[in-house]
Amino acid sequence: MRKLYVLIVLAFSANLLSAQTIITDPILLGPYCPGQPISIPFTAIGTFETGNVYTAVLSDAFGDFNFSTPIGSLDSNQPSGVIVGVIPFGTMPGTLYQIQVISSLPFVIGSPSPVNIEVAGSPTASISPDSYSSICAGGVAFLFFDGSAGEIQWSSSTDNVNFTPILGANNASLTTNPLTQTTYFLVAVTNNCGTTTSQSWAVTLTSIVNIPVNYTPNVLNLCNGPITVSVVGDFFDLVWSNQQAGTAVIVVSSASTVSVVGTDINGCPAASNPLVFIETTPASLSISPASPITICSDPANLSASSGFNTYTWSDGEVGMSNSVSTPGSYSVTATDAQGCIVTSSPVIVQNGSSVNIPVSPSISAICDNVPATLTANVGFFNYIWSNGAIGQEITVSLPGFYSVTGTDANGCPGASALVEVIQAQFPVANFTYTQTSGYAVTFDNSSQNGLEYEWIFEGLGTSPLANPSFTFPDSGPYQITLIASNPCSSDTITKTIIVTYVGIQDLDESTHFSVSPNPSSDDFIIAQHGTSSSISGLTLRDISGRVVYQNAQEIKALSNFILPASNLPAGMYFLHFETLNGTVNIRVLKK
Repeated sequence: MRKLYVLIVLAFSANLLSAQTIITDPILLGPYCPGQPISIPFTAIGTFETGNVYTAVLSDAFGDFNFSTPIGSLDSNQPSGVIVGVIPFGTMPGTLYQIQVISSLPFVIGSPSPVNIEVAGSPTASISPDSYSSICAGGVAFLFFDGSAGEIQWSSSTDNVNFTPILGANNASLTTNPLTQTTYFLVAVTNNCGTTTSQSWAVTLTSIVNIPVNYTPNVLNLCNGPITVSVVGDFFDLVWSNQQAGTAVIVVSSASTVSVVGTDINGCPAASNPLVFIETTPASLSISPASPITICSDPANLSASSGFNTYTWSDGEVGMSNSVSTPGSYSVTATDAQGCIVTSSPVIVQNGSSVNIPVSPSISAICDNVPATLTANVGFFNYIWSNGAIGQEITVSLPGFYSVTGTDANGCPGASALVEVIQAQFPVANFTYTQTSGYAVTFDNSSQNGLEYEWIFEGLGTSPLANPSFTFPDSGPYQITLIASNPCSSDTITKTIIVTYVGIQDLDESTHFSVSPNPSSDDFIIAQHGTSSSISGLTLRDISGRVVYQNAQEIKALSNFILPASNLPAGMYFLHFETLNGTVNIRVLKK
């Protein structure tokens, strides 16, 4: 029984000795640089087959072998050895790297290295952007290193190709010698992982240093008033183009080109870029629609005139248009392409109320059973008539009173007055007349179906009366026009009436005078038959009442007077003269 136990123990021990194990022996800590060799000693326990390959793998920067990288291998089945690996280029710097060894026949993953391996980064080198890039001729430049720690060396070149190390230039900053031409500089840094050289940095020479200037307001247009120009920075011996000297600030009030010269803190000559100030007249700025603007249910849409770049309204809104719903005063300020700022006159927005909707005609008629047409004024919306009809215009066949409601362009409610529609017939115009005394005539209107009348007395006057009286200025034929109207239509009639003077002495005096020949193709002869009659104020008029001949001299009794008429056109004429006893009117006919 004891012998069997010993055999079992020996067999178990033999199995333990034949199990494969790989142990990574201690490795130099480093730091190691990418591309640098590293020796990895290891001890293998157990039996490994012919053709076995030992491979060393490097963990990631956090000691994790899930993202490991092979760095070297050894073809061997011996129980120990040293693998010579290489830290891969691109390996990130870190202090937590580990290494383990893996066999292939059989496949065994060895234990990690007992200590962490440090990997250092490749050095970096650049020249800081805070370095001088230009100086005035004969000045010195200040350059600053920016990169990894290590040994620093500055170099210079005048052709940007052949660089020469600068003796003693081993600090993080470099103060150059006085420069007389454009010079290029490099900086290199060296550490355990090698040497890195920066890109070249050019220091150029400038004959004139630029003087920066500001101007307030920030436009080059004097349309908004004077502009203040000021130098930015420390400059000395300043002289402006308008001959002002010793000041860093001037005020420009007229169109001109402005610049300034001086020296900088290094004594380099300095000058500003020229500023060209102009003075233009901005376009006028207005708001439509014109003030006042009435709103009801809908907002008012205000629009500023075009021709400007930016618009700001008094209520804070921006843009060329503005929709407002609150009564008040509104204006807009705009800036044009030349920087001119203009403010418009304000417009008043007010609340509206009910408005009147005119309807035409104000009195309408159904004429001989033809329907009447009623039309509401344009400029309104949503027309609704009292009989339920919809639209701006309606026709009605029944007499009565009608009205319409709607809304105006501002959304305010509107309504019309009542419009009467009557039953009527078309008018027929007619009249007669009676001469009373002197030149007065009374007219008798015999028209039918007329409601309104207009009398026209041949350019001498008018009358709206139904039966007017009119006194004419003299004898003669007159054309009289009567227009009789009602809502259906109007009718016009024109008659010629003869007006002669009517007086007590007319018939008696006319028996003492005669005109011959009458009619006549030549002159007329006026004969006086009375012994006590003489003529004064003789006037001859044509049928239109125009005076064609006049004689103010007295013609003695019992004498004849020749009335010149040979050159007169043919037609009827009216002879009028005064006597001691009255007025005489005689018609004469010129052939």
